[in-house]
Amino acid sequence: MSQDASKSPTRGQKILRRTIVGGSIALVTAGLISLTGGASGPFLVHGFSALLLIGSLLEAARIAKEPRGALWSLSAAAAAAWLASLGFIRAHSGECDCPALTAQSFTQVVTVALSAGLVASLISKVLSQRLGWGVLIPLCLVCALLTNSVPLQQLLVATASLLFVLVVFGMRPSESRQGARESLADCARVLWFVPALASLALFHAELSQAGLISLILLSKIGDIFGYFGGSLFGRHHPLPRLSPGKTTEGFACSLLGGVGAGVALAHWGVLPGGEVSLGAGALVGAAMNLAAQGGDLLESWVKRRSGVKDSGAVFGPSGGFLDLLDSFFFTIPVAIWFGLTGA
Repeated sequence: MSQDASKSPTRGQKILRRTIVGGSIALVTAGLISLTGGASGPFLVHGFSALLLIGSLLEAARIAKEPRGALWSLSAAAAAAWLASLGFIRAHSGECDCPALTAQSFTQVVTVALSAGLVASLISKVLSQRLGWGVLIPLCLVCALLTNSVPLQQLLVATASLLFVLVVFGMRPSESRQGARESLADCARVLWFVPALASLALFHAELSQAGLISLILLSKIGDIFGYFGGSLFGRHHPLPRLSPGKTTEGFACSLLGGVGAGVALAHWGVLPGGEVSLGAGALVGAAMNLAAQGGDLLESWVKRRSGVKDSGAVFGPSGGFLDLLDSFFFTIPVAIWFGLTGA
């Protein structure tokens, strides 16, 4: 046995390290949630979401095939979506007491993020040799402010039209196809996580601490059950090429953990929306868990295409921002749907 092999951590050591790091993150998160109970709570959540956006976009740009264009696109999209969400939060906390989370507000956050990211992506493709890094922040802010100043209906039409043109060019067998496909890839990265993280404060402003606690628990409890269940009982690997570490047993443990958490939250009256039956709690837990596992698999696919094991090393054994937050990228929209429909 080589010296390197003898120093490699055992499975038990890996589980212990992951548990320590995960527990520390959970304690910090609990402390932050405790600060969000007052009138300034949504603004605190929104400030924290800015940090999550910055960390996530830097990692996503780093593992992209065209890091420069991805960074321009994601930065502009994050700024636009964050500013749009801030406007709804300020209106909600003002004299009009407007609802923060509506179908229109979430649609606008998604649309401004996509349009700003698309414009910045195209600019970076056309002027990539003429624009230095020093103009990244001003240009992204200009894109964010411009997209936020356009009425939603007009912005939707313009963005859909531009995307249609890119799809048409992307299917043509010419040199223009590569640039169009790169811009479409930038748009896909934007939709991956920018609207979800930017809308986190809207969700909190409308559903308060109970909604935020439910979202976090239902998004991450499956990760915990799935990790320990897969580590202890995992034998079958249904997706060896996409995610070799995922097991059927881990998936089942994760789903059971999500359903159990949903039932427990319904029993304790933590789920927002008043009294929720245990059956409804189980359905909410199952839906959130499947969304969380879908987000995790999508991130695994992105990393596999990029040839990296982890998106970063900020959180040690837990990886980077994308590794830690991947389950939220799908669960936040699902939770918003539950909040809007009352389902």
